[in-house]
Amino acid sequence: MTNLNEVKFGLNKYCGPAVLSIVTGKSTDECADAIAYFTRNYQVTGVYFKDLKLAADKLGFKLIETPFVGRSLYSAITSISNLDGIYIVELKMHYVCIEIRDRQVWFNDNHTKEPMPAASSARLMNGVVGIHKVEKKAEPKLMKTEISIKRQQDRLQFQIYKTWIYDIESANHSSFIGSIRAQNFDELEKIVSHLNDLCVEYKERSL
Repeated sequence: MTNLNEVKFGLNKYCGPAVLSIVTGKSTDECADAIAYFTRNYQVTGVYFKDLKLAADKLGFKLIETPFVGRSLYSAITSISNLDGIYIVELKMHYVCIEIRDRQVWFNDNHTKEPMPAASSARLMNGVVGIHKVEKKAEPKLMKTEISIKRQQDRLQFQIYKTWIYDIESANHSSFIGSIRAQNFDELEKIVSHLNDLCVEYKERSL
């Protein structure tokens, strides 16, 4: 059997999100969102490979360029048939996925929808632009969290953020968790004093 997933279709039916769905197991809509994060175009249809690669990285996978021989999908697969692994293949105006295992080759794309033996594919004579091996990235390890407070311009209004910091910098992310507003400095001092009292009370309960 194969490790290629079925295409998990959402509303998006295009080949770029579909090959990411085959690799990750996520829906095509989730994969389209990852692509749109870089393109800033939320109508994801045709996808440049550079954006597909960035989206794959965001979803936890590396795409590594793989040398091949020949111009057709058939000849390209033949030239790498001893290199086991999962690959995203860039055809002319289309993306497909293949898996090579023990010299058997499986195929899937947004038209096939489910993995099938590559020998049964109607795309074997399509021209190949590039082949990219798929490797799962190491899971990031959470190192610590930090709280930061930003003052909004000259107002006594403060926005509170929590940041998750990982051993892999690209996994770091922040989230807005609340705000504090005061009309004047007297109110701000009272708010701070009350928060300090709550912290002391919480610490005493935790002992």
